[in-house]
Amino acid sequence: MADIIHRVGIKAGPDNVYWALSTIEGLAAWWTADTSGVADV
Repeated sequence: MADIIHRVGIKAGPDNVYWALSTIEGLAAWWTADTSGVADV
């Protein structure tokens, strides 16, 4: 089976990307203000 690879250019530093993907506030800023959840691992 062939691999499918997506490359996405992001104009942000690694710290900003991590914050956006690992916090409720970051996800809310990216998706919708109604985002909710628990960020505990």
